Amino acid sequence: MPRGNDGKKFVLVFPLDGSYVRVVQGRFMTSASTHADLAAAQAGGDYVPLE
Repeated sequence: MPRGNDGKKFVLVFPLDGSYVRVVQGRFMTSASTHADLAAAQAGGDYVPLE
């Protein structure tokens, strides 16, 4: 599962039912979006494997 940063926000990307879910944790709110492919889910950030 890749994790990364998009500006000051913490981001996780994980597979779910044939698509990818991108979860973005901001200072006060958390949001999630679904993407068809991994490249689209990881757009706008730098990612490393979650250990």
